[in-house]
Amino acid sequence: TVGRVFSDAFLPAFPTLMQAVAVRGTRAYLPCFGATPERAARADHGGRILTRFENMVQSLMVVVDMEAEAILKAETTNINPHGNSLHGPYQIAFDPETDDAFVPLYGNDALLRLEVVPGRPVRLKAPGLAALEILVGGNPRGAVFDPVRKRAITVNFSGGDVAMVDPATGATIARTALGPSDADRLTPKARRGKQLFYSTFSVDAAANFWMACATCHPDGRSDGVTWK
Repeated sequence: TVGRVFSDAFLPAFPTLMQAVAVRGTRAYLPCFGATPERAARADHGGRILTRFENMVQSLMVVVDMEAEAILKAETTNINPHGNSLHGPYQIAFDPETDDAFVPLYGNDALLRLEVVPGRPVRLKAPGLAALEILVGGNPRGAVFDPVRKRAITVNFSGGDVAMVDPATGATIARTALGPSDADRLTPKARRGKQLFYSTFSVDAAANFWMACATCHPDGRSDGVTWK
């Protein structure tokens, strides 16, 4: 059904690498990348022409009307507005008592806060207007929200731990290891390679923290997109 929805809808970049889906009411929310094989004639970012991959890979929050089986284009949002460097939306968790949603950005080692209101575009909400405002740990891939303590919690893949965030302040208030760390299982060189592969912080080929090796090669594989 989701495949049919996407095939019938237009987006500036078609969704790919959809890692998760969360349903709230009659809507499904899909954090994913958007990809396009064609580069725009001109794409500026702070006076600098974007590199090829920066322009062709975007981070999206796709919203689907489950009853109509249609993408809600008025609500679907590119979370890279104005060329910001938010990268790698992997999952989404909702605060059931507010319009807040929390998305781990695996390339930025960060948690993004969104405002999700039916009938309106999904929008970035402070703290979280910049990827570095809620740092949670290496390569966060999972997120849940604790409505009792009002805390967002992420599971960090390369960090090997769980982080707890206070959304009111944007501060990471606790991190707990998930058993043996990479230091116990990997050589220092292999551990560093794993961190570099999934992080946007050390990729010299893409400025402004735009992408990681894992952007096009999730878990070391390919994304199935033919790039020109």
